[in-house]
Amino acid sequence: MHPTRQAIVRALKSFRQATVKDLADTVGVKAITVRHHLNGLQAEGLVDVREQRQSIGRPLHYYSLACPYVLWEKRQPEVCQIDEILISALLDADGAKGSCLLAGDLSCAYGLQKA
Repeated sequence: MHPTRQAIVRALKSFRQATVKDLADTVGVKAITVRHHLNGLQAEGLVDVREQRQSIGRPLHYYSLACPYVLWEKRQPEVCQIDEILISALLDADGAKGSCLLAGDLSCAYGLQKA
């Protein structure tokens, strides 16, 4: 991956969501360069964009990392079941999924009970 793209991904990871200006300031490149790399990252399915309308002027675009794991699970939902089995086996505890990105939750979480 291009070093500028890597820097943008690291910035998005720390910001969670950011505008082109935020990213350009953080990475130290021009906004047009950030847009170019964001377009590439979006095409690869690694970045999502959310539009926020304002009362005056153009809408703001907030970029965030897309989870490639979620994209994989949408095509392969059995991955969730495998995760649950692996987590339970590795930690020697009974596990149950508490939340799931596929169900619309903000994260995946598993609850554990000592065996």
